[in-house]
Amino acid sequence: DIWDKEKYLNWMYDNLMAIRSVMSENASIYVHLDYHIGHYVKILLDEIFGEDNFRNEIIWKRKGGNLGQTSQYGIITDSIFYYTKSSEYLFKTPLVKDGQENYIKRFKYEDENGRKYRLSPINSPSYSPSLIYEYKGYLPPSNGWSISKETMERYEAEGRLYFPPDKSQRIQRKQYLDEWEGSPVQNLWTDIYVVNPVAEERIGYATQKPEALLERIIKASSNEGMIVADFFGGSGVTAAVANKLNRKFIHTD
Repeated sequence: DIWDKEKYLNWMYDNLMAIRSVMSENASIYVHLDYHIGHYVKILLDEIFGEDNFRNEIIWKRKGGNLGQTSQYGIITDSIFYYTKSSEYLFKTPLVKDGQENYIKRFKYEDENGRKYRLSPINSPSYSPSLIYEYKGYLPPSNGWSISKETMERYEAEGRLYFPPDKSQRIQRKQYLDEWEGSPVQNLWTDIYVVNPVAEERIGYATQKPEALLERIIKASSNEGMIVADFFGGSGVTAAVANKLNRKFIHTD
């Protein structure tokens, strides 16, 4: 905010080099920036961490809209650049259930115990000779089943298969709603908003980030007991969330 672009980028380069030097080999880094400078810092990140270690540009829709924009489109997103130090890193795909009502409607069947389920094909997307086998009079798809015969037998024993009365049709797998953990989060995040003026977590810091944003990132890229560091810590949200999630933390600003 107070430096020209060249001085800022030199300062950021030095900081990113220092941060990389203290990261473990399986560590990840998330760099949150707005449209003014993000694409310049992306080039620095490619140089420091390597283009092969660039994982995602996450687009965070942080507010609903801008009112009164007459000379340009409203700016409602920031970028979060996600890199790893190496090809060996921890990542657990975040899952969400909120906003998945249309998907939940697909669980339209109910078994004898009242459990809702949906039917899912078990067709292999690519040809695999080892997966081409007849099962109880049902012929395999042209590419084969997507599971081995042993798995097919196990699914049947567990009551997870649907056998159509017409054997010219395909066996399908039952997926139960009560076992569904949610849909995988993609790189467009539209479900986390800035901290509103009356939120309980609000402390009045100008650029305070929502706890939900840090919770998603920390859970995805660390396990309990690991160290989470925020070198531009501001209001301390990263440290607070890391502590709640049983991580150790380093917070500087």
